[in-house]
Amino acid sequence: MMFSQNPACRNLQKLGVTCLVILKVMLSPLLVKAASPAKDPAPEAVNQALGIQLFSPENLWDESDQSVAKRLGLPRESLTSVESGFRTYQQNFILGVKSYSLFLQGKAGKVAAVAILFANKGDVATYATTQDQQGIIRAAAITKQTKEYHIYISPQMLEAYRSAIRHDQEEIRHQMEGLFGESKPATLGANVVMQEQGECWDWKGVSFFLAAPRNEYIVLRLLPSSSFEKSDADREAFQKSKELLPGRVKHFPNGDVVITDIPMVNQGPKGYCVPATFERVLRYYGLQADMNLLANGGQTAAGGGTWLSDICNASYLVVAHAGGKVTRGMSGVRIADVAPYIDKGEPVIWQLSSSKEFNSRANQRTKDRQHVADWNEWKEKVLEPARAQSSQLAESFDYHVGLIIGYNRSTGELAISDSWGPAYEKRWITQEEATAVSKGETSVIGW
Repeated sequence: MMFSQNPACRNLQKLGVTCLVILKVMLSPLLVKAASPAKDPAPEAVNQALGIQLFSPENLWDESDQSVAKRLGLPRESLTSVESGFRTYQQNFILGVKSYSLFLQGKAGKVAAVAILFANKGDVATYATTQDQQGIIRAAAITKQTKEYHIYISPQMLEAYRSAIRHDQEEIRHQMEGLFGESKPATLGANVVMQEQGECWDWKGVSFFLAAPRNEYIVLRLLPSSSFEKSDADREAFQKSKELLPGRVKHFPNGDVVITDIPMVNQGPKGYCVPATFERVLRYYGLQADMNLLANGGQTAAGGGTWLSDICNASYLVVAHAGGKVTRGMSGVRIADVAPYIDKGEPVIWQLSSSKEFNSRANQRTKDRQHVADWNEWKEKVLEPARAQSSQLAESFDYHVGLIIGYNRSTGELAISDSWGPAYEKRWITQEEATAVSKGETSVIGW
């Protein structure tokens, strides 16, 4: 067994996090010629092999995203003016092996992509034995005592998930070959740091791409075969999103200024706040993103914990290729620091300590805020006492990455957003509380 300090914590403490963790997770054109299947099964036969009711007689890409999500039993995770997301972390058996998540993305009301995640390093805790569970409890006790985050991962747990990746890859390949015949080698992604190498089957306009990066994860991605012909889709999408930004900044009568239309991503049971946050930002800019691929590029540890410097090494060229830039070196999170970016529609990526007390304050404050009739009274009776007690939050060691998406100059509040599902899409705190919990610098992707 081993106790190890969370890599994200170590990096925040040693490096101060001076750069934005932005990665290209573009599901770029597959660098392979279309593979014609040796077999042409009916949709019913494909559904039977998959073990889920994914296909109907209608072309998948012509179907309503809501209809397919309902057929699959997927709850809505996100809805913006340009895309939708439906995701479940309910474990299921697909193609004869255990799946850990199923995600469907829609665009313009139609299905745009489907991703099925199987064995992966983020869910390593599911392989814990009874003895491992005791180690996990001891790690939690050490964390509480030392004020430094520790995670327990045993050699048995590591070997178990890695073995599952190897086994499941062979089983899925066997099932796919039984359906469609032999596959063709394929590469997904133009950036070498973020590429997935695997194999592909094409059937009725659907490309099934199977990838299993070593000791990382195994995923089956379903994408439109026609989309692989576009080689500059990332730049086009990124530039198009620039036109949408002014309309995404909403001004309210009480003085709230908030960025809307940011996709929600629920990181689920994984310690993937960093990759999930960046998936949200990239999808906000029209790019296809996936937290598991981000975790791979960022060398996220099993169970969670990302070395931010590893992701920063790849971020500049990726963003520049799409036509954007990264603004680094923002040391403050007061309204004066973040408002210039919020006003342009650019969410601020923020490193913080997200303690139980901090979240309790944010949750209750946000709930009470919905019923405010007198904003001067709100400032005097609620916010002023909170400001006076903000220093109490500074001792937290629960390192986290989220977004700052809005502000109110009159009340001195900031709107924040976290990758924990729709309930955490927008919460409010004072700028003094934000300053107390900040760890390192903030960063922005834009133009």
